[in-house]
Amino acid sequence: METKFTPGPWETSKRIDDRMVSTSELEIADVSMVDPCEKRGFKFSEQSKANAQLVAAAPDLYAALERMARLHRHDGCLCQPINRTCAPCQADEALAKARGE
Repeated sequence: METKFTPGPWETSKRIDDRMVSTSELEIADVSMVDPCEKRGFKFSEQSKANAQLVAAAPDLYAALERMARLHRHDGCLCQPINRTCAPCQADEALAKARGE
């Protein structure tokens, strides 16, 4: 399926606490935690940095999962419609979620 998100690679920006996610030409996201107790409302933490790194890995993770799902997809899935627990079904659901479906 065709994706609508910005193609990777994405990386964390080194200029602001490693919390910005961008391509070489475009900012994708500012991953910071909002803390109403902080004066400025933002809290830059190790968790914000880790979240930014996870977001930056998203295009690579999507592509890897898509390849793995294609290789391991099988005819005649044994999952129940209510409880789709086999790895290919879980991969398909995660990929659809990433595409906004």
